[in-house]
Amino acid sequence: MTPSDRLRTLILTRLYAHTASYYNSWQNALSQHPLFDAVVGDLHRMSPSTLARDINTFDAVVLLHSCTADTLEDLPQLAPILADRKSCRLLAFVGNEFNSPYAPMAAKIAALTACRPDVLATQLLLEAGLFLYDGVASRIVSLPHGLDEKQFKPGPEDSQRRTDLGFRGFRYSPLIGDQERNRLVESVEARAGSLGLITDIDWRQRLNSERWAAFLQQCRGTVGSEAGSWYLDRDDALVTRIYDAVTLERKGIVLFDDHPLRSTIRRLPGPAKKLIGSLLRLGFVKYAVYEDETLDFQKLESEFFNGAARAPVYSKCISSRNFEAAGTKTCQILTAGRYNDIFLPDQHYIAVNADRSDLDRALSRFNEPNERARIAGCAYTLVMEQHTFAKRAVQLHGLIAPA
Repeated sequence: MTPSDRLRTLILTRLYAHTASYYNSWQNALSQHPLFDAVVGDLHRMSPSTLARDINTFDAVVLLHSCTADTLEDLPQLAPILADRKSCRLLAFVGNEFNSPYAPMAAKIAALTACRPDVLATQLLLEAGLFLYDGVASRIVSLPHGLDEKQFKPGPEDSQRRTDLGFRGFRYSPLIGDQERNRLVESVEARAGSLGLITDIDWRQRLNSERWAAFLQQCRGTVGSEAGSWYLDRDDALVTRIYDAVTLERKGIVLFDDHPLRSTIRRLPGPAKKLIGSLLRLGFVKYAVYEDETLDFQKLESEFFNGAARAPVYSKCISSRNFEAAGTKTCQILTAGRYNDIFLPDQHYIAVNADRSDLDRALSRFNEPNERARIAGCAYTLVMEQHTFAKRAVQLHGLIAPA
């Protein structure tokens, strides 16, 4: 392959000082792959005039997940330029595919429709992607995350790892109607000690990719679930109704997500964000997202979710965390699910029922060194053979390269 054969690609993303690992992984995979001659553009700093001047010098444009994950403050002003492109093809990923009052699904769908993508890539199963995004793009595909095998490598041998079960992450908001991961992690932490298992669980940290890889490499196992929510719709009707109700009950000074300060805070380094977060959790001025953490889920469940219809399709998906744990040969205890029909229960992870009635059985299995090594080894082999980001880059190239 000569340089002229490579697909000249503009990767549009939101560059943060501290980001989820899969944002960087997709960007790195395309930037480093020999099929692509890639240029990275920061959506937040990209002016319409600059994009209009340059867009038709590219063969393809890729909108990464960060462009729609947590905010839509930049994409709408660039959408007319993207829609008016001439020969280059546009593939758009979607970030955080669940209903949220802070980045509503309806607004994401509208913004992406305005861009006129040739291909829309969902993390969800295809049936859910078709349900959500019908009419948004000429083609809808399921393209989940993968393994960054250069970053997430196997750690020390099982006997040399210092922690049995580790977890880092924020609690899922009660507003999404799904507490499966929260409840499983809490139950594991409560029960593990009786089996002599050492846990290291912290809900107040989200690590960057380097620290997350190092953490997993020191854990024999980790705990989790699929990403997403069973309550998924195109118009955010349910989450809007709930949010309006809880907002009426809030007292004092509360900063909402559309406050101008929020955009600035998003771009701060991790330690600065953590400090501000601590102050907002304890101070006189409060932040709506942190206030959501204190909501009584059982009350919301009784008043709203129990009477609501679930999505007509399977609306959860495999998480980047699942691939990353597999890459470090860290055995996973997960809520049973489909995991995009990639991970199979009790072959690639130790499955626990959603009601956690079989948790003791799962923990006992995990406590057998040979069994957890078998599970971790099967998951590692699978992702290395079929689900690395290098292989995902080839898939993506096939979707947007000229015929």
